[in-house]
This record gives sequence, C-alpha cells and structure tokens, in this order.
Amino acid sequence: CYMPKKIILDYDNCPPNADATIESIRSLGYDLGIAVSDIIDNSISAGANTIWIYYEWKEADSYISIIDNGKGMQEKELIEAMRLGTISPTEKRDEKDLGRFGLGLKTASFSQCRILTVRTKQKSGSSVRKWDLNHVNKVNDWQLLKSTNDASDKIMDQKLNTLSTGTVVLWQNLDRLITLDDEDENNQEYFYNKISSLREYLGMIFHRYLAGPKSIKIILSPDCTEDDKEYKIAPWDPFITANSF
Repeated sequence: CYMPKKIILDYDNCPPNADATIESIRSLGYDLGIAVSDIIDNSISAGANTIWIYYEWKEADSYISIIDNGKGMQEKELIEAMRLGTISPTEKRDEKDLGRFGLGLKTASFSQCRILTVRTKQKSGSSVRKWDLNHVNKVNDWQLLKSTNDASDKIMDQKLNTLSTGTVVLWQNLDRLITLDDEDENNQEYFYNKISSLREYLGMIFHRYLAGPKSIKIILSPDCTEDDKEYKIAPWDPFITANSF
C-alpha cells in the first residue's frame, strides 16, 4: 500500500491584521489637496474630460464626492480598483496611466474619511462597492461591502445619472477633515477653509491639464444644480511659462 509522503511547508502564512493595517495606512502624510489629486489622477487615466467635486457641510454627515465622465469600470474592475495594491509597480502600464502602486484611491480616501464608496457606470450597467473602516475593525477582515444606503445613493446618483459613463468616489465620515469634538461653528469654518485652499491647490497642480485646446474641466461646487462655469477651477501656472520675459 502506497503511503503519500507528508509535505512539510517551510513557511508560515502570515497575512496582516486588517484592522491594524487599514488604520496604519491612514497616516501616510496626505492632506486634502493631495488626496483629491490622487482621485483626479484616476479620472484622467479613465479618459475623463470633466471632473465634478461636490461638498456639503452637514456636521457628522458632511461629505465630499468626486465624479468623472470617464469610461467607467466593469464590476470585476471595480473590485480590483478597491483592492489595496491592485497593480504591481513592476507591471507595464499604459503611457496615459498616472498611477503607480495601485494604492492611491484607497490610501488617499482613507486619509480623509472612514467610509469610501465607489459607484461606476458603463452603458451595460453600474456597480458599487464600499469600504467601511468601522466594519473592517469590527470583523478584523478585508470585507468589501456591496450595499449602500439611501442617503449615499442619493448623493452618488445626483450627477452620475446624467452621464452615460463615469465614476463617483464618495467620502463620508470625514473624521480626518473635521473633528466633532469642537464647536460646530469651528468645524464648519475649518471645513470651508479647506475647500477654499483646495480650489487654489488644484488650479496649480493640474494647470497643464486645465489649459490648452484639449484641456479638462474641474468643477468644485457645493451643489450639482449650480452653474458649472461659476465654479470651474482656473489654471494657475507657478512657473509663469507664458511670460516671454
């Protein structure tokens, strides 16, 4: 009778703890401008020519949503996009891809919020996935949620429903942007000051994309019903390259 030889593995499988890891990557040095810029990079890579950034102060329910009219993603692509380290930096990328490590969407978002929801739309349909850091901490597992709630759906659909294709990134529970331990008036003022600084920052960082015959538009607005022209971000070239002197 043949007895199979017992295989002894020369290693231990040692995955990181989900709760400790996801809290640690929140402290990688992002501020609001850098975080939003990472999301816009993804939108540009997806072929978007217009990006809308909506925000609303609602105390604990305040949010920021970033919507683009890019090509959108299929459900499998969305799941991969929500995975930490989805693409190795050693893999060959499209020359128009502004990403590098497959971490930007997640690390940028987690630096500002505890709930990250992404809804993406193609002509064949839409898909949604959500990271809730409180849920991850509770179960200590990398559980990417499939469901949202009515309030989140309303925020995401208000612009995405008008587009044939696109993606919306929704940040909620903005615990790194506002601290509800202080007076609400102080929080509100801090929130709007950050938004004001964001407008100037994006105008500088993306000035080459915001100018020229093939320029993109970035709209920073408190409401999707407002006139885009009024809230369109103007480019600011810190190098003054248009100056002939």
